[in-house]
Amino acid sequence: MDWREFIGLAATTVIVLALYQKDSMKLRKLNLVGSILMVIYGLLIGALSVWILNGICGLVNLVRIYQGERNYALGAVIVGYQGVGKSTLSSKSYEFIDLESSSFFVDGVRSNDWYIPYCNIALALANQGYIVFVSSHKVVRDQLKKTAWNADVCVYTVSPDAELRDGWIDKLRERYISTKSEKDWKAYRNAEDRYYDNIEEIRDSSFVNICIHSMDYDLESLIRSEVQK
Repeated sequence: MDWREFIGLAATTVIVLALYQKDSMKLRKLNLVGSILMVIYGLLIGALSVWILNGICGLVNLVRIYQGERNYALGAVIVGYQGVGKSTLSSKSYEFIDLESSSFFVDGVRSNDWYIPYCNIALALANQGYIVFVSSHKVVRDQLKKTAWNADVCVYTVSPDAELRDGWIDKLRERYISTKSEKDWKAYRNAEDRYYDNIEEIRDSSFVNICIHSMDYDLESLIRSEVQK
């Protein structure tokens, strides 16, 4: 067999193998390798249409691989303590979603098992490549412990250091004064009563904790430095 024919056969074999891949990322990578081999084959035999067409296919697969790996690297669920900046960051970047637990109230009532669909939605969005912020309720943390591993999603917690108590309570109080919302009032009073307990409970979760050590912090940088490891 001529070595040029061997390259053409190898390219065809790789592309055929890609057809049997259930993993979309492996499929794209095999298609990329097959396209590159086909470009080489087209150049060797002087077939302009072969190498141009497969060159375009190779570029398309390269872009899809980059986008897929980028989304996969970023996809995660973040259990965030009150006031860390979930809503602020989500409003700045489409890659972040603040999944409000208060949205699960209907006519002022929330079902006893509200946290189950809540966590399922968060995990589904994370699987699509988003970083999803969820509340730090105990039922939410417990539900994520049960289901996150099965969804193949990484879960992290974000909480301030215990030494930031006074500054954090001031921050929550100022937020309430600004918004006058009942939700922010409850968050402020809860921090006043249970700041240390809340922080300890979050850190005792089985998830990797991203700790905030200063009131002057960049939440996005803290998260990306951990999630993209």
